[in-house]
This record gives sequence, structure tokens and C-alpha cells, in this order.
Amino acid sequence: MNHDLSRATSVSRASRQGSSVSRSQSLIKKNIAPHDLQPSDVLIERFVAWKAIVKQLIAYFEGIADIENNTAKELTRLGAVIQVPFRAGNQFLGEGGLQDIYYGIRDNTRIIADQHANLGRTIDSSIVQHLQKLRAEIKAHLR
Repeated sequence: MNHDLSRATSVSRASRQGSSVSRSQSLIKKNIAPHDLQPSDVLIERFVAWKAIVKQLIAYFEGIADIENNTAKELTRLGAVIQVPFRAGNQFLGEGGLQDIYYGIRDNTRIIADQHANLGRTIDSSIVQHLQKLRAEIKAHLR
């Protein structure tokens, strides 16, 4: 299998999003005495932490979706290897024999490939999309 491709895809997705340090984030990074700490500073720190956590979750679930989509493609290709019916001749029974097993293997491989593709789409359209919206809301609160 081609695991390097899926990892590279997830890394490229993560690097696309980039990150910039806002003015309020840079103020928090400076040494602030405990008595000077304001509730707003604590809140900003928490938002910054949540933003990083959500970014990691996005990268993780995008990677899972990529793996599922690649698995579906590979299984589809693999299912095409099974060629039935066999050559014409009387070597194998048309029904109730070896060809039925091959039909079952091919059809079940296609079903499994479809399930992987559906899972990949579901992860992308629901989990990743909602996490991206959450990250955008967190970024909006930090501004």
C-alpha cells in the first residue's frame, strides 16, 4: 500500500493552513508577573491552546479521511483483478462452483471499497468541516 502518499497529503493539508501570531498572542508569550495577569489574558491563552488542539484534530481527521479514500481506490483496483466468468469451456461449473466464489470475492471487495469511500466522505463532510468552523470561530475570538 502507499502509506507515504496519504501522509504527504495530510502534511500538505496541514501546511496549507499556516499560522500567524496575533498581537495579543505575542503579549501573552512575554513574561507577565502573576499579579499582572488579567482574566482576559487567561481567556486568550485558553483560546490559543484550543486553536492548536483543534488544528491537530483537523490534521488527524483529514489524514484518516485520506487513508480511507486511498484504501477505497486500492480495493477498487484490486477487485478489478478478479475476472469472471472464466474462459469458455467445461473445466468449471457456471453455477455452484469456483466461479461463484470469484463473483463473491469481487462483489464483496467492491462493497468494502464503497464503505471505505463513504467513511472518507463522511469524515471530510462532517467532522473536518465542523472542526474547521470551530477553528474559524476561535480565530475570530482571538482578534
